[in-house]
Amino acid sequence: MYQTHQMTETKFSCNETPQDGHFTTYATHHLQQFLNQPNQTEPNLTTETEMITTIKSLPKSQAPGPDRIRNEALHHLPDKAITFLAVTFNAILTLNYFPPSWKYALIVTIPKPDERPTNTHYGFRANRSTIHPVMTLAEDLILTFQTGQENINSNQDKTYTLTTFLDIEKAFDREWHTGLLLKMTTQGYSDCYIELLQSYLTDRSLVVTLDGVKSETKPVPAGIPQGSTTCYLGLTIDRKKHGNHTSPKQD
Repeated sequence: MYQTHQMTETKFSCNETPQDGHFTTYATHHLQQFLNQPNQTEPNLTTETEMITTIKSLPKSQAPGPDRIRNEALHHLPDKAITFLAVTFNAILTLNYFPPSWKYALIVTIPKPDERPTNTHYGFRANRSTIHPVMTLAEDLILTFQTGQENINSNQDKTYTLTTFLDIEKAFDREWHTGLLLKMTTQGYSDCYIELLQSYLTDRSLVVTLDGVKSETKPVPAGIPQGSTTCYLGLTIDRKKHGNHTSPKQD
């Protein structure tokens, strides 16, 4: 349990201090300046109709959060509850404030079912690492090249190999909140939504459960919660080519 907890805590920690410490200070200072200014825009508020449509689109089989309320129960909410939810969400949008209880994650470890490993399984196996599938791929490429050359010499059809790699290590887990928000200030995003996202990402916490035993609560200083629209929005913003960082927009 302790090892699982420590691994999770490390996973959602910030990367080591950037080489450019001056930029870290710059980013923190200018972002705070931006957030201290009065908002010049107002958020688009939700409606009861939109709440009903959203609830109907939720998968009933999805696991519940710490409140243990399943999506299937939300499908049967009365009209008064829908109204209350709409008022609550509109208050969050207006105040740019996410309740702490909505920023608490319960991580449940689920062992994979017993499966007989094959030669193509490399993860979590003794004496195997990521270098092994790379070596296997290299062997396949060499064999393909050799086969293609033999086909050319014998006037047979060529053999082609197409490979694409895209792997951003810990892209979601170690997202730097300050850097992400600073980029948003330079890309024309509404200040009300930047402040709302700042509240959403700040003061998050998690607990790990294993065999019914819960760990102590730990802060989550980095990363974007996966599985939400915000997750992919944040990654898209952060990976967008923007050149050098500039000072936040002043309205």
